[in-house]
Amino acid sequence: MSLLGARVVRIDRPTRALVSLELGLSAPNVLLVSVSKGAEGVGIVRKRLRGSPIDAFGLLLRKRLGGARIVAIEAEDRGARIIFSVDEQLVVLDARHDRDARGFAFVDSLGAIAAATYRVREGNGPSEPRDPVDESILERSGSAIADASRELAHDARVRKIAAILADAARADRGPALRREADLLIANATDDRAGRSSIDVLDVFAERPGTVAIALDPREGPRTAAAKRYETARKLDRGAAIARERAAATSRERDELRVARARLDADDAATLDELEAHLESLGRPTKKASEPTKRGPQQRKPFRAFVSDRGLPLWVGKSAADNDALTVGLAKPHHLFVHVRGQPGSHVIVALDRGRVCDEQSLADAATLAAHFSSARGEPTVEIVYAERRHLRKPKGSAPGSVRLDREKTLLLRLEPARLARLLASER
Repeated sequence: MSLLGARVVRIDRPTRALVSLELGLSAPNVLLVSVSKGAEGVGIVRKRLRGSPIDAFGLLLRKRLGGARIVAIEAEDRGARIIFSVDEQLVVLDARHDRDARGFAFVDSLGAIAAATYRVREGNGPSEPRDPVDESILERSGSAIADASRELAHDARVRKIAAILADAARADRGPALRREADLLIANATDDRAGRSSIDVLDVFAERPGTVAIALDPREGPRTAAAKRYETARKLDRGAAIARERAAATSRERDELRVARARLDADDAATLDELEAHLESLGRPTKKASEPTKRGPQQRKPFRAFVSDRGLPLWVGKSAADNDALTVGLAKPHHLFVHVRGQPGSHVIVALDRGRVCDEQSLADAATLAAHFSSARGEPTVEIVYAERRHLRKPKGSAPGSVRLDREKTLLLRLEPARLARLLASER
C-alpha cells in the first residue's frame, strides 16, 4: 500500500513532539511524524493517538493541509519531511531533530517558513532534497513512535497530578485566611489604612496571646478581612475541583501503566480492545458519532448509514424530519449534501471537528441524496454540498426548505454497486 497520493483527512498534535496525519486510506492510515528524542522519524499506525488538545501550530496545519495529497516522504538521520500538493502547489512539513533545532516547520509554496515550533535561524530551514522513505518499514517505526508518545503521555500525567495537588495544597490555606479575617474583624476599631501590620489578640489559640497580621498599607483591617474571606471562598472551590481532577488523572495514569505493561501482546484484537478502552477513559458513554437526544423525543428523524471510510451518514425521513436533522441535530462542522433543485432527503456527513470529508465518503453521501430524492434512477445527478454552518432556514419557509451561502457542486454518476453497499450498511 503506497502512501503517495493519499489525501489528508485529519491532523492532530498528541504531543508537542508529534504531528499525526490521518489519511483517506484503509488501516493502517495514521502517519506519525516525530521529533521525540529516541523515536525521531516517520511511521504509520492503525489508530489515532490520544493526547493534548490541538495547538496553534496544529490549527495552522489543519487549515493549510486539510484535503492535501502526499507527494513525497523523505528522511535523513537528523530530520524528515512530508511534501504535499495543495491546489497544485507544493508545501512541506519539515521535522528537525539535530543539535541546533528540534521541532517542526511549515514551508509554503514560495519556499518560506510560514510557521515553526522552534526558533528559526539563518540557514536553519529545510533545503536539500532527502532520501525517500522505505515504506516497508513505516509500520515498525510507527509502533516505536507510538510507544514513545505513550511514555510521554504517562510522564505528562504524572507532572499534571503533581501540579494539581500543589493547587489543592495551596487551597488548604483557606481556614488560616478565615481565622485571620475573624481576628481582624474582632480587633479592628477602625478601617484606617497606612499600616503594614496590626497586633491582635488571638482568642482562638489554646493559650490566647498577641499575634501580628500583615496588611497592605493601602488597605484598612476590615478591607483586608473582606479580601481574605473572598480568597478563602475561592480556594475552597478550587480545592474541591483540584482533588477531583487529581483523582481522575491518577485513574487515567494507572490505566496507562496497565496498558504499557500489556503493549507487548501479539494479539491484535487484544491491542484494539485495549486502545478502545483507553479512548473511553473520562468520556461520556454515548458514542460521539450519535446525535444528542433533545427532550422526550425518542424517534430519530433520520436513517443511519455508514460510508466506505466509516463515517456516519444520516438521511432525513421526511420534509419535517429534514428540518429536525439539519437545523436541530447537525453540528456546524458537519457536511450537508442534497440534490440540486429537486425535492429529497437531506443527507448529513457527521464529521469530527477539523476533519475534511474524503472523496469516497462524499460520493457515498451524494449517492444516498440522489436515491432518496425525486432524481432516483437517473444516471447522472447534480449534487450540492456545504458545511452546515453555511446553511440558513428562512423564516416562514416550507418544511425542509433551506438556503446555502457557500455551496459546492459535483456531478454524480450513479454506481449501482456503491448504492447496494450503502443500503446494506443501514443501522
